[in-house]
Amino acid sequence: MTTDAYLLRLTPADRAALEAISRNEGRPIRDVLRAMIRQLADKPDRPYAPERTAELDRRATLEERNDAPEALDPLDQWPAFARQVRARLRAGRATYGDRSFSREPDALLVELQQEALDLAGWGFVLFARIERAREALATVESRGDDE
Repeated sequence: MTTDAYLLRLTPADRAALEAISRNEGRPIRDVLRAMIRQLADKPDRPYAPERTAELDRRATLEERNDAPEALDPLDQWPAFARQVRARLRAGRATYGDRSFSREPDALLVELQQEALDLAGWGFVLFARIERAREALATVESRGDDE
């Protein structure tokens, strides 16, 4: 998703928060948003963060060029995705062997259901962290208005 697409999806409150940060830091709002996205991608527990950050940098460069295409083809990211899946499968093989390939389909379905619940749970964790950050930012901004 391009920076412009992220900006279009922001709520008015989020947009106002980004604009406030932009004013305080003297940087364009797009740069502030890119930096925030990079910070999320650069967490040490994300093994593929450098690839993700490189992709964000590539997109940012394309956006800034006058001859940038309207939209990047999402399928261009398929090779990177396939490499990451292969790496996960190899890590699983090293840990558990190839037992997954001989498990019953219903056992694999249970695994998928558990993974889906994990994904939803991690999504909620991220949501809660963002909400806390928004609240903290609103508190800081309200203190700044009183001074």
